[in-house]
Amino acid sequence: MKHYIEIENVGPIKKAKIDLSKYVVLIGPQGSGKSIIAKLIAIFRSEEFQLSKKIANLFEIYGISTFFTEKSKIKYLKGTFSLLLENFNPESHSQQEVLLLLENTNNINDIDKPSIYIPAERIIISLLSRSIFSILLNKINLPINLLHFASNYEKARNEIKNYDIKFLKANYSFTNGNEFLEINKQSTHMSNAASGFQTIIPMLLVCEYFLRSNQANTYIIEEPESNLFPNTQKDLLYHLITIINGTNYSTKLKNDLILTTHSPYILASLNNLLLAGKIKEEQPIKFTKAKKIVNGDYYISKNDLNVYALKNGKAKSIISKETGLIAENELDHVSEEINYEFNALKNLYFESAN
Repeated sequence: MKHYIEIENVGPIKKAKIDLSKYVVLIGPQGSGKSIIAKLIAIFRSEEFQLSKKIANLFEIYGISTFFTEKSKIKYLKGTFSLLLENFNPESHSQQEVLLLLENTNNINDIDKPSIYIPAERIIISLLSRSIFSILLNKINLPINLLHFASNYEKARNEIKNYDIKFLKANYSFTNGNEFLEINKQSTHMSNAASGFQTIIPMLLVCEYFLRSNQANTYIIEEPESNLFPNTQKDLLYHLITIINGTNYSTKLKNDLILTTHSPYILASLNNLLLAGKIKEEQPIKFTKAKKIVNGDYYISKNDLNVYALKNGKAKSIISKETGLIAENELDHVSEEINYEFNALKNLYFESAN
């Protein structure tokens, strides 16, 4: 089934086509348009759009309405549903005009997996964790999409009072309106925890909350690597792949995951998972050994991942057609541990089967 988004003349993006598979990763320098693409996907897969087609206010909610001009063009296609916006500027079109533009779209019900958007600014919510209710109640002047995330975080921590995060060797708890993090039997308030924990815990908690809802979703996460040591970035990515696959849940849902990143460590870790996937699919007799190398049932099938580098207003796929792996020139400065795993997997892939 075809599923993609095409974007022209929106902010720094001159022309980009992104094929939307189970996993999509966007990498590029600051201001290259990664967030704009992620937010547009979040809009078109949001419940608000699916239910009402009210799209103009969503551009404002996600803070991207100012990036449009009269030359902007967006095409979104998924299965039998298609949407085309040409010569469209949400700041100069009324909601009624937008609805007229959308009249020719078809089969809105074919969009599923509503988006769960996790912004890069999420650390602010952790710092203000004791005041989330007041922030929501008094409508403090924060970006609306960040307030939406704060609302989801409030729901998550009220339902998940205790959360054991094995790969961090940490335990999160929410008691009497206070959040605590226990590491090595030492407990500290979340607002006093290291910045990496303050960034990662809200993200994981919101993901966990929606994963327990038994509904397939599209998780869109900006800069998952923020404030994290390289090896922790790798562990986080492997954890995200596990929960998106529903490995630890009784109901295996077909979730999707979209990441924006600046991190070569994320790319290197993805390459490890792609190579583990090649071993599983092409040389399954070796996959037990592959799992020992990556310390778990971690892999990505080559048809499930698209990775794009954004540069000079365009998006380029950086997965090699010859190898099915991320091009080596995109994998600079990776950590020793990630390189070790990749080399071990490569040796396993080419060794003779016994």
